[in-house]
Amino acid sequence: MYDLSYTSAAGTVTGFIDTNAPPFGTLGTGMATIVNWDITMTIGTTTGTTTVELEGPGQPAPNSTLNGLGTTTLAVTASATELTADFGNGGTGGLWGFGLNGGGTRLCYSNAGTEGCAGNFSPPLDISWEITPPGGTAVTTGIGRPAGDVIGTVGAVPAPTVGAGLPGLIAACGGLLAWRRRKRKARPVA
Repeated sequence: MYDLSYTSAAGTVTGFIDTNAPPFGTLGTGMATIVNWDITMTIGTTTGTTTVELEGPGQPAPNSTLNGLGTTTLAVTASATELTADFGNGGTGGLWGFGLNGGGTRLCYSNAGTEGCAGNFSPPLDISWEITPPGGTAVTTGIGRPAGDVIGTVGAVPAPTVGAGLPGLIAACGGLLAWRRRKRKARPVA
């Protein structure tokens, strides 16, 4: 699972993308290599802030689809620590991303911003997000090429809880023995 965190002058993206890696390497030609996602996009405008959540097939209320991965010139690679996109491959196109079912709202990854959400920005936006509020006009923002082409990182694994393990097991067993002794003493004599 790879955590996402992007911030532009007008908005943010947070959430995760989950792949079927390992094995690690360039994600395959089918979109089955990305198996789930939960992405929250926010864009601020002069009239307020709009937030949309894109939920993948493994979420409680799936509402979006993955489009284009493996059919473009923008290669995506999974490793044990990060998810990267080949933004600097010199090709054009290479659009893939996540779109809200029903259209208009999406998160795009594009080689040099040549397609998709970010086609009209200068300098180009390699990662962009667009939100179309109901009955409103689409608002787009994004960021340029991320450092090291990293689009997601593996979150930290929580440390073990202090007191768990063998000491906790010994304490639990001691409690059960004390309870059993009290239960035996409380039996009425016949």
